[in-house]
Amino acid sequence: MGQTNQRSSPVWPVRIAVIVVLIIYALIFWQQKQMLLAGASDFSSLYAAGAILDSGQGARVYDYDTQRKAQAPFIEKVSFRKGPLLFNHAPFELLVFAPLALLSYDHAVILWYALNVFALLAVPFLLRSYIPLVRTELIYAVLMPAFFLPATLATIDGQDSILLLILFILVFVNLADGREIRSGCILALATFKPHLVLPLLLVMAVTRRWKAVLAFVSTCFALTGISIVLVGWRTTLHFPAFLVQFNRLPADIAGAYPDMMPNIRGLIYVLLGSHVSLHTLQFIAAALSVLAILLLLLFCSRKRKLSNLDLSLVIAVSLLAGYHLNVHDLAPLILPFYIVADYVSSRQLTKVRITVVVGVIALFVSPLLWMPALAISL
Repeated sequence: MGQTNQRSSPVWPVRIAVIVVLIIYALIFWQQKQMLLAGASDFSSLYAAGAILDSGQGARVYDYDTQRKAQAPFIEKVSFRKGPLLFNHAPFELLVFAPLALLSYDHAVILWYALNVFALLAVPFLLRSYIPLVRTELIYAVLMPAFFLPATLATIDGQDSILLLILFILVFVNLADGREIRSGCILALATFKPHLVLPLLLVMAVTRRWKAVLAFVSTCFALTGISIVLVGWRTTLHFPAFLVQFNRLPADIAGAYPDMMPNIRGLIYVLLGSHVSLHTLQFIAAALSVLAILLLLLFCSRKRKLSNLDLSLVIAVSLLAGYHLNVHDLAPLILPFYIVADYVSSRQLTKVRITVVVGVIALFVSPLLWMPALAISL
């Protein structure tokens, strides 16, 4: 992994591409405006959690009744909302949403939407010095995320998946520059979704990137301290138990539907859901996910240095093996797509590589087929 000095794309077409993306997301927001401003998206739970902290009730941020009260205005306005969308993220992430909760909800949702759009636009510019194809085909690299369904859904839903994408990219960039300590610190910041971060941490360990691992652990201690300041030590220490309780809640309360998850767990539930018991399903899904991670670690342990392609595999396996995954959580796949596209473009096309290209194109074009249904789904 390293920087490149390839030719750059012309400036004006890139600017036009940026404008096109802004227009696309402005039209999407306009189409979804009524439901977004009513509080139908997941952002309402993040905003409400921030408001709970702002009101001095941080210690009760995971309490069901407290969350229901904070989300009452949204529950009243949105017909299909029968209860609160439970906030189940790490306490330190409230540092992001507590300031937003000081704004009115309308202003906060617009600002968060805009921040996500600009973050997506920043992705190819962060990567152009590290992935040759992004630099030479910057126009297409700018346009691609706008046509990737998970990224579109993450933006509309107001989720933090785009933030996770940016953090993964910063880890990639710093590893490429040999800044292991910084990459470990940044990876720790992504532990608001710990199950998606753990495989990459384990890969760092088996490839003996001890500086990164130590930086990760140190930063996690600091984030734990921040969490204690925000919500108290009892709530911070109770967070893992809360996650266990959350996974045991009925789907209509937790808002988690395993058979709709685009991962190993979702596949097992679809294939075996009507044939075996729930406990058997959970065991098989967990066992296969662990097996996938172990095979990944075995593969990486034989490498002295991870290539860009290796890292793309790590991210893909991390997502597929994650126990809890929604479609918007696949937004970080944008990074592996850039890497794979660069790899294929620099080599002679075979049938296998053509198949990979067609698959990637299909994933990026699919939102065009889904867009008419987005208004209904929200």
